[in-house]
Amino acid sequence: MWRNIAAQAAYQVAVLLTLLFMGESIFNVSKETNSTLIFNVFVLCQVFNEFNARKLEKKN
Repeated sequence: MWRNIAAQAAYQVAVLLTLLFMGESIFNVSKETNSTLIFNVFVLCQVFNEFNARKLEKKN
């Protein structure tokens, strides 16, 4: 469980920091549009996290 939490957190931090610092140049958008993009990506990350938060099968 902790491995899944750490992996999801690392993924979200990496994606959001990449968009925060390089999003304007990557997508060639304005600062306001980049802020909207960051918010929408954050929301989608939370939606996908819901799928990962379900109880996993017990495997050895």
